[in-house]
Amino acid sequence: MHWTFEYPLFLLLLPLTLCFIFCKKSVSVCYLPKLEWIPRSKRLINSNLLLKIAIFIFSVTALASPIMYDTIMPSQKYGRDIVLTLDSSGSMRQSGFSQEAGDKSRFEVLLEIVSAFIDKRVSDNIGVVAFGTFAFTAVPVTYDHTSLKKILQMLEVEIAGKNTAIGDAIMQSITTLGFAEAENKIIILLTDGMNNSGITSVKQAVTLAKQKEIKIY
Repeated sequence: MHWTFEYPLFLLLLPLTLCFIFCKKSVSVCYLPKLEWIPRSKRLINSNLLLKIAIFIFSVTALASPIMYDTIMPSQKYGRDIVLTLDSSGSMRQSGFSQEAGDKSRFEVLLEIVSAFIDKRVSDNIGVVAFGTFAFTAVPVTYDHTSLKKILQMLEVEIAGKNTAIGDAIMQSITTLGFAEAENKIIILLTDGMNNSGITSVKQAVTLAKQKEIKIY
């Protein structure tokens, strides 16, 4: 769940709250016949003053028009369409990716990186294609990032075979993006190998992606 303001410039009025405390008011003269009527100590907390400050802060916040939205039903779908194309071939089972990763396999490290990436894409529509010997759409492009991350954890090494069909993976990613509507369409290909399987060459797949103005990273 996320928060934002439709008119955030109104929040610039909040510093004026200090005027309730520090701005001097005109002195009103009051004559008392008896000195004992004058209170010996002045209260530190003025309930009327606190009420005025609270009303002012709430009024300014209302003017700024706070909006709550989530990744499932955003108020404006202005992000990109992204397909994460993940290599799940047999070589991704190997560990020793880095000292920080320890005994984690390459695929486990990949899922951690992808999950962190998804968390930062608040307004983007994201899908997942997994590939090995063949490629398939694990998650169609969606704004439901919570469900997306849950399905990611269900993927495993060799779920699509042992080999590496990069060309077919790109073609499947293009097909997956065909159901998306954003102007900016992107494929992020994550692999540790070279194309050694499938019916489509990498060159053919890249040529089609260029024709459809899809960027590949």
